[in-house]
Amino acid sequence: MKRLQLIREYVALQEKLVSAAVSKLSPGASEYDFEESLAAMTTIDDGTTWLAKAHGLGVMFTNPKSRTVVDAHIGFIDAPNVFDAWRLVQYCESTQRTNEDLKSWQETLEELTRNGTIEPHRRHERHYVMK
Repeated sequence: MKRLQLIREYVALQEKLVSAAVSKLSPGASEYDFEESLAAMTTIDDGTTWLAKAHGLGVMFTNPKSRTVVDAHIGFIDAPNVFDAWRLVQYCESTQRTNEDLKSWQETLEELTRNGTIEPHRRHERHYVMK
């Protein structure tokens, strides 16, 4: 399934970005302290540099060369593998994938939940994690 591959790709990239960003936080910092501690640039293990900007419910990482967007939810420190339909749509749009609308992603996530491939996140409604 193409969408399942996209989810795995997104989650793997988000986990790398979050890990790199969290490594720069002050000891004991929470996701709520993140905006003050966030470095403007985050470099992941492949040497790619990303811009990082904290916002209301998370951090938006943007690759300035490819324009790829990964918008991590605020709960990412505890669960860097959390995703939802809106974040997947943003990612797909930023990577020039077509026909990726919110409603169809929500339906896909519901189907993947029913078949046991993903599960709802314990703290955030309409957010999911891979099993």
